[in-house]
Amino acid sequence: MGSLNQIVNVNIALSTTSVPRGVFGVPMIIAPLTTFTERVRVYLNYNAAQEDNLPAEVLKALRAVFSQTPRPQMCKVGRLDVGAEGKVAADTLAEQLSAIQAEDVNWYGFALTERTPALQLAAAEWAETQTKMFFTSSAEEAITDASSTTDILSSLSAKNYLRTAVIVDKHAADQYLEMAWMGRCFTIAPGGETWALKQLSAVEASDWSATEQQTILKKGGNTFERFAPQIYLTTPGKVVSGEWVDVIRFRDWLADAIQTSLSTLMINRNKVPYTDGGIALIVNNLTGCLIEGQRVGGIAPDEIDADGNNVKGFVVTYPRSVDVPFQDKADRILNLAFSARLAGAIHLTNINGNLSYELQ
Repeated sequence: MGSLNQIVNVNIALSTTSVPRGVFGVPMIIAPLTTFTERVRVYLNYNAAQEDNLPAEVLKALRAVFSQTPRPQMCKVGRLDVGAEGKVAADTLAEQLSAIQAEDVNWYGFALTERTPALQLAAAEWAETQTKMFFTSSAEEAITDASSTTDILSSLSAKNYLRTAVIVDKHAADQYLEMAWMGRCFTIAPGGETWALKQLSAVEASDWSATEQQTILKKGGNTFERFAPQIYLTTPGKVVSGEWVDVIRFRDWLADAIQTSLSTLMINRNKVPYTDGGIALIVNNLTGCLIEGQRVGGIAPDEIDADGNNVKGFVVTYPRSVDVPFQDKADRILNLAFSARLAGAIHLTNINGNLSYELQ
């Protein structure tokens, strides 16, 4: 008997491998726990956490997250081990944070329920070596003393950390402003948010004098305070180095988007040839990621300047195949570059007006 393979022989390969994208909208609470034995537990709502009989401090932090509007789809709780004295040792924190990340990498921002200066410094040091962000708060009175250089905010700022944000809170002993802050902002796509001017629910604001506020801001801190009757807002939305929180988060997102997209392209092809056509495949893929960065609001769109010239939001620089150095081709390395304009955000609007009987 004959076979249809003798007429048409069909072989269909599957090129559907996809490198998973990173997660930039899931907050994590890190706490000493004996309630469960795994390193990480996921909570989709506050009621589920209550049923687990978690410690009061963890429940406070979860309540802060899930009280926001809108709120994240989930929050994770990471378990720390305690030492012989019943406390978390600062010198073991980095190792324990790494163990938590090894069990579950799908989270981005984290906070500690225990906020001693030693633990805060250790957490910030660890975060700087990862693609994570550390959020914390403090009620330390010395922070508002302009002459103090040893308070926790001054100590963190002196390190010029890019992945640590501190919100100064007089009520830090009773609430977790940093978790509310993450809960509110993590609902927005990276690049589409600012961490300033956010209203937070179920947490109490602090009253600061103008001098105290300026001292906090100069030291690299943030506040949640009253701006008008019944209007309480965060400001300015920076990490302790002075960079904007949203810029760091968007940079992490963009790096991940480019890496995963290009990896998926190269894995699913038998090869990407070192020709102009192959280079174009890479360039088009990179361009697609940058366009996505524009869509979410992190990269500025193409705009027109005062002279009518088109100012691009980004530019990709790449070589022609014949111009690539021999050694790069032999090593199968392609070097590309791009430059992009951040969209930024408007936090302050100055308006100068004039009223008269004729236009001036």
